Amino acid sequence: MRLSEGAPSVPVRSGVALLAGVLLALSMPPLAWWPLVFVAVAALALVCRGTSLPVGALLGAFFGFAFVLVCMWWLQVIVPGIQFAIAAAELPFFALLGLAMAATSRLSGWPLWAACCWLAVEMFRSAFPFGGLPWGRLGMAVAETPVAAWARYAGEAGLTLVVGLVATLLAAAVAARGRTRVVPMVGAALLLAGSALLPVGLQGPPGRDLTVAVVQGDVPGSGLDAFFEPEVTLRNHVQATLGLAADVRAGRVARPDVVIWPENASDVDPLLDAEAGDVVQQAVDAVDVPVVVGAVTLGSRPDEVEGTGIVWRPGLGPGQRYTKRRLVPFGEWVPFRSALTPVVPLLEEEIPRDFVPGRRPGVLQAGGITVGAVMCFEVAYDAAIREVSPPGVDLLAVQTNNANYLGTGQLEQQWAITRLRAVETGRAVAVAATTGISGVVAPDGSVLQRTHTRSRQTIVAQVPAGEGQTPGIRWGSWVGVVGSAVGAAAVAASVFRRAGRGRRG
Repeated sequence: MRLSEGAPSVPVRSGVALLAGVLLALSMPPLAWWPLVFVAVAALALVCRGTSLPVGALLGAFFGFAFVLVCMWWLQVIVPGIQFAIAAAELPFFALLGLAMAATSRLSGWPLWAACCWLAVEMFRSAFPFGGLPWGRLGMAVAETPVAAWARYAGEAGLTLVVGLVATLLAAAVAARGRTRVVPMVGAALLLAGSALLPVGLQGPPGRDLTVAVVQGDVPGSGLDAFFEPEVTLRNHVQATLGLAADVRAGRVARPDVVIWPENASDVDPLLDAEAGDVVQQAVDAVDVPVVVGAVTLGSRPDEVEGTGIVWRPGLGPGQRYTKRRLVPFGEWVPFRSALTPVVPLLEEEIPRDFVPGRRPGVLQAGGITVGAVMCFEVAYDAAIREVSPPGVDLLAVQTNNANYLGTGQLEQQWAITRLRAVETGRAVAVAATTGISGVVAPDGSVLQRTHTRSRQTIVAQVPAGEGQTPGIRWGSWVGVVGSAVGAAAVAASVFRRAGRGRRG
């Protein structure tokens, strides 16, 4: 299919698609210029409108490469240059998105079908391959705005659908003529204004208040050498917890009901190393409440390790455990290790042992508190959040180790996702990081307290206990499935329609 006379050429459209991808990345934290999310999505919809399917795929690929490269530039701290490989690996998903937007652009009601297509591709790339990459979803751009309220009622999938629909309606208004622009503009305005009217906050009636403490002990190094000095990180967190216990005894802070340590707070396995276990017990006994200890523990084989959250009890020692279930490929394990490491020896050097995933969700009993725990990147996975948000969970905890990403946008991006999860679940979220950002987020997504990076700090905050499930947790997965199916059906209808016209021609 040729472009209509006077329409921008493919090179011009390609340049606009590249720029739109950059704008979408700038809408995300750390800059968080969130209005650009609507500009970027609308721009992609406009450049794909009226093109052939191959051209649409090309434009989507340009858009996606620019977006992933800029948004996730921080990946280069793992292996220099890997951000280009990840951006290239994501190309098929965004090419599919561009193809779908081109296919549906000639259908009546195309803004809705285009938004459903965006949701479908976002859900697809969040699941495949190797568990998917849910980073950079549209919700991350608006996590700190009133628009995030839609997540409480339709999950993050529903939030993507709303953001995408607002953007495509704006694109339709630009593409329309005269008075016909009014309808899509009014539709976009109603969706945005409606978000400000949606109530968010604690799920369920007000009940008891909880006092939660978060410990950030700091690490001795930075980047990939942050943990090269064994036991230092553990002792940092022990000392910080002993300081917390002294403040409680002196009446300077309230006595917590539970204390959260970060992922990798114990860089020595405290279940096997007697000395490490003793110093952990010393800290727990001093504060005299259960501590959810993040530790690296040995797996069933010498070449395997686990990221574990352990409920450590005063006077009793370790109790319930949660093992991280969603692991980062090429960060915590190497797919096809035997084939890849001879070709890329750096993988064996940087990731000598594979983490192995756990089997059970992190719903932990810490004294009289039920904690739903996830680790680090798991906060970006919808299923991981649903698993730890059943009725009866009082508090969510995110144990994370961001030491490798100091000085990059990854920290603020993960913090934004955490705030979005508080809104979605209607529960307070305690975030414990080894060296920042740690903090406590209220059920409405507002920040109660947060720390600075490269510091040893403790936070004590009072939060309400959650109850029941929000509609977003209960129905969010179905919104994703149904919305994706609608998008796929619209693409199929457009393709069959074009094929029918071709046969008649």
